[in-house]
Amino acid sequence: MTLKNLKRALIRAGYDVSQKKLTNDRDVLVIKHDYFGPYPTTETWSAVEDLRKRAARAGLTAEARGHYTATFIY
Repeated sequence: MTLKNLKRALIRAGYDVSQKKLTNDRDVLVIKHDYFGPYPTTETWSAVEDLRKRAARAGLTAEARGHYTATFIY
């Protein structure tokens, strides 16, 4: 699955997705799942796990970034 197709699927699933280009010219999807408070919420953990599974099925890598406020998929 390509990033473009995965982006469409994630948008349909209700995620806040944007596509960025890193300094090494690699395209990544940035999926925001901000939370309030000192610790990630259950919903945040669920989103991170769901995104990891979707990325793995697509043959891509997912990394939680920014104290679990976003996930990068590349």
